Amino acid sequence: MDCIGCDEPIPEARRLAEKGCSRCIECQQIHEGRRARNAR
Repeated sequence: MDCIGCDEPIPEARRLAEKGCSRCIECQQIHEGRRARNAR
């Protein structure tokens, strides 16, 4: 499965740890940072 943010493969360990994830760790951190800034 590829990340919806960068189109790179999502590592198997992440897919197993976070069922249903659609972003790699790096893209997820960016996404969460944007959500936190918009929530202010």
